[in-house]
Amino acid sequence: MVANLLDGFTGTDLAFAVFAFAGTLFFLLRSGLMLLGGGGHHDLSSTHAVSHHQSDDVFQLLSVHSLTAFFMMFGWSGLACSRQYEMSALPSVVLALGVGGLSMLGIALLFRYARGMASPGEQYNAGMTVGQTGTVYQRIPAGGRGKVEVFIGGVRRELEALADGAEDVESFAKVQVVRVVDPATVGVKKLG
Repeated sequence: MVANLLDGFTGTDLAFAVFAFAGTLFFLLRSGLMLLGGGGHHDLSSTHAVSHHQSDDVFQLLSVHSLTAFFMMFGWSGLACSRQYEMSALPSVVLALGVGGLSMLGIALLFRYARGMASPGEQYNAGMTVGQTGTVYQRIPAGGRGKVEVFIGGVRRELEALADGAEDVESFAKVQVVRVVDPATVGVKKLG
């Protein structure tokens, strides 16, 4: 059956077919992993410490997503040019490189646009809470942990809290955040 499928394939056709099937398989695997919640954040740019903005854009062009798009579209368009339109090897390769390059650029621009849509509410760290007042959500026993809610930029944050005194802090008491213990825990002192 495979021999019948490959009947009349030239070396160029076979190369295009390998790129098309490998690129498509990798695309489907990555899409499946992203739907299941894994494998969505890896790209070649994350392995490079880049300080210059234009260099960062170039590395975003070389993400796993854009390279997958390049190989998939290079293979399928080259195979179409060669088999369907009966073009010779050179024009097929040139057109396939163009289509693959445009696909790569399109994916890079799409992800760049998506990064720009991130909500400022997601840009948070516990250090932003220091000096803020909040309300005890769950009683904080002396030497133990409780919970407080603090509003940062209009967004309610619920954090674990340690009392900076030797006494319990009851629920609904007003407190001030005085230090960061770890990214999810703050030290608070009772107000009034």
